[in-house]
Amino acid sequence: MTMDSDLILVVDDEQSVCYVLSSLFARMGWRTKAVSSAEEALSTLNGEKPGVALLDIRLPGMDGLKLLEELKKVSPDTEVIMMTSYASTDTAIEAIRKEAYDYLPKPFEDLDEVSATVRRAFEKRSLSLNNRQLLLDLESSNSGLSAAVKRQKSLIEAGRAMGGIGVLPELLDFFVGVVADELEVDRVSLMLVDENTQEMWIVASRGLEENVKKEVRRKVGDGIAGWVA
Repeated sequence: MTMDSDLILVVDDEQSVCYVLSSLFARMGWRTKAVSSAEEALSTLNGEKPGVALLDIRLPGMDGLKLLEELKKVSPDTEVIMMTSYASTDTAIEAIRKEAYDYLPKPFEDLDEVSATVRRAFEKRSLSLNNRQLLLDLESSNSGLSAAVKRQKSLIEAGRAMGGIGVLPELLDFFVGVVADELEVDRVSLMLVDENTQEMWIVASRGLEENVKKEVRRKVGDGIAGWVA
């Protein structure tokens, strides 16, 4: 399984862009590998796979959209953010179709928004990896769960098709039920993070009173022991 990584790959033939992004990400505590062409970018993938990649659309030789396609073949878990000074609806749609996570226009007007976009990409990657590991653990610990896991995967894919994993309440309730049954516990809760407020709230649970579900809302990083246990 692909391990999580704090490495960011930046691909842009403008040295100033590479410098600005490398400096920004260093301040955020992330490692950065900056290259100026698609060919250089692909050669770096022989080593550690980046957690997030920022690709310029217009590159010498292979363009950014083709690089996105090739990168996803080699490192499907890397979240990709496209960058361009020549934004168009058609280009954005094509990038999303090829599994880009997001799209940033250049020049960057707000570096805080750039770092926030990258942070969200890391969070999405981490969630995807954790969900995959949980499925693998459930499958290996109890072969009798195979039918349930297949149903859960189908629900996840349906949720993605509708715009995100969190859009199907049935999936969240089913997920909590599987975890509770597998761990043989009476109380389980699943919390999600509001990206705007950085608060967590309970979206699905088993064994919790309704008033607890409605009242519990905690900032990311705050302890939750005693609130939902």
